[in-house]
Amino acid sequence: MRDVLTRPYVSVEERDRFLAHLVRQSLLIDIVGSLRVCRDPKDDHVLELALNGAATHVVTGDDDLLALNPFRGIPIVRPADFLDIVRADA
Repeated sequence: MRDVLTRPYVSVEERDRFLAHLVRQSLLIDIVGSLRVCRDPKDDHVLELALNGAATHVVTGDDDLLALNPFRGIPIVRPADFLDIVRADA
């Protein structure tokens, strides 16, 4: 994420403020076990994190992950769809 945020579309101040907020709000999740289910094996860690962290949703634009929707009861949705869900629940 830090690599993406060093690209020129955000200022250093915005990046640092975002990362500080993210760290304050984050939980570290221990991963127990590994999965080999996604057609792109590099994406399996996202599913491992979702399961071990008891995620309510996986929010992604990655077609390899979206193809698994839902995964073990966890909806996998695009960002715009997630915003619709959040707005409907508000």
